[in-house]
Amino acid sequence: MGVGRAALPPDRGGQLKSIRSRISDGLEPVTFGLFCIAAATYPFSVAAANVALGSALVTGLLGGQLAKGAQRLWIEHRAFTLAWMLYLALLPLGLIWSMDRPWGLHVIARQWYWLLIPLAVSVLSSRSGQRTFLAILSISLTAHLAFCVGQLLGWTDFTKDGSTAMDPTGHIGHIGFGFVYGVWAGWLLHWGLLQYGWRRWGAWLLAAWSVTMVFLAAGRSGYLIVPLLLLAVAWKLLRFKPWLKVAAALLVIATGVAALAYGPGKARILWTMSGIQAIEKGNFRKAEARWSLWYAAIETWRTHTPMGVGTGGYPKAAAEVKLAHPGLWYGGTRSAHPHNMYLLALSRWGPLGTIALLVLLYLWIRTAWRLDWHHTDAASLIALPALAMAIHGLSASSLEEHFPAILAALLLGVGLAAAGTDKDIANPSPFDG
Repeated sequence: MGVGRAALPPDRGGQLKSIRSRISDGLEPVTFGLFCIAAATYPFSVAAANVALGSALVTGLLGGQLAKGAQRLWIEHRAFTLAWMLYLALLPLGLIWSMDRPWGLHVIARQWYWLLIPLAVSVLSSRSGQRTFLAILSISLTAHLAFCVGQLLGWTDFTKDGSTAMDPTGHIGHIGFGFVYGVWAGWLLHWGLLQYGWRRWGAWLLAAWSVTMVFLAAGRSGYLIVPLLLLAVAWKLLRFKPWLKVAAALLVIATGVAALAYGPGKARILWTMSGIQAIEKGNFRKAEARWSLWYAAIETWRTHTPMGVGTGGYPKAAAEVKLAHPGLWYGGTRSAHPHNMYLLALSRWGPLGTIALLVLLYLWIRTAWRLDWHHTDAASLIALPALAMAIHGLSASSLEEHFPAILAALLLGVGLAAAGTDKDIANPSPFDG
């Protein structure tokens, strides 16, 4: 017998690739299920939603969905991705000159939810997945609205983060309530216009309910967010009918003015106006704490020009400003942020940080503004969170606030995934540069 031919080595590369493919295929539905759990628990439990989303990031990383989503973002939305990378890069770079590096590391650790954007782009790439996720989120938000009505009527004595029977904002709290339900109402208005029959009227009924509850709450940010988002939707969808645009704008403005003049928001607006008058006289003690915080943020940057106090440096720097200006009132000796996203960026990283933030918001809005709003709701899923962030950021940390940031990340991911599926690009707009 002749000497037998040596056995060929197995295709280890092919086997490894096959194993990875099976792992990815097996983990993708798990990641999708975790997204759905997060959507169901989002308005009721911070802990449950965080656990579900954190677990989704782990399975998405192991299954390769996170990498696939990041690659897709880089290919399809490069300018927007670069803007995100620049802004997020400032967080670790700011540690170099930070006045408080331990707190800076804490700030960076809290940015994990922005990784949900590429993960959602990958996991929610199918139409059925997008519809299922948005349906579960909408059902959860509807149930939470019902809970808020019960709170308003005194059926529960639940109180949390300023949420009371006089300020019925449920588990979300009055700071983020207007953002969450303003964005949802705007999307429901847009989605309803693309539907027929009971779907359209059901969506509009939920939108009207959301708007009503926002104006029954005490968060003034929502009083700006709701009418401006609804106006943005009307403006895009009524593009070829100028007289309807004007009528819609007047109706939104009149509704907002009436709600503020005669509704629960009147007291909050009067409080704001009295605060402005007190500040003009140099009396910070008779104005709410936000005015002192904004003044401290500006002083923080002025005394640490041009780069600011670095990532995490604001609380310590604001405490020093308060020692030098005893008339300021923070509601405590230490404040984590100045309740203003733009001033927070200025105090941390100087003008460069504020410019990076503005560029990010501009490209975020621009990405959606050039989509065809008449045929896909992807446009509003992308644009409305960005517009709300820009408005809400005038009185909150916005990008770093739990409920607004997570909702924005999830809806942005779903919207970008849907936009990639639809491939609907409209005529150039002023946002196209």
